[in-house]
Amino acid sequence: MNEAKSTEDTASKEIDIQGLIGLIDKPENDLFQAYDAFKGGLFFFTIGFLIITVGATIGIVVYSFEVKSSIDLLAVALSDAAVVFAYFSLIYQIGDENAVIVRHKNAMNKDDFKRKNDDEKVIVKALIKVRTKNAKYSLGQIYKLYPDMFKKEKLLEKLYE
Repeated sequence: MNEAKSTEDTASKEIDIQGLIGLIDKPENDLFQAYDAFKGGLFFFTIGFLIITVGATIGIVVYSFEVKSSIDLLAVALSDAAVVFAYFSLIYQIGDENAVIVRHKNAMNKDDFKRKNDDEKVIVKALIKVRTKNAKYSLGQIYKLYPDMFKKEKLLEKLYE
């Protein structure tokens, strides 16, 4: 009798990853918006800082100093382009992680996910991260092709990639 109960307790503690995949893929949940990466203050702060920096640099060079040759102007333009490229690279790197945070927060506000325990919420975040990196495919499609990737340990590793 005790063996049956302990097996039942273990089974109830197991996380239903396929059930979570179904909830995340459910169209009604609408968790994946195109512009989730751009939500949040960091993006707007970065863009604002970029615009101010590039504008101030161009303004200082062109209006405050006498540009002696077109080579000097070209050097300033290329350095400004390098700064712009660096900032867009930063935004791209931050964007995916920001999208995961926004989508996980949205999921936790949905009724389907509010009743989940803390362990399941961590797995939901890992699943959202997998889905964010593979935007063209649903988690169900990926699961059919590579079910071993959806073991609890492997999903938890995804959180630290």
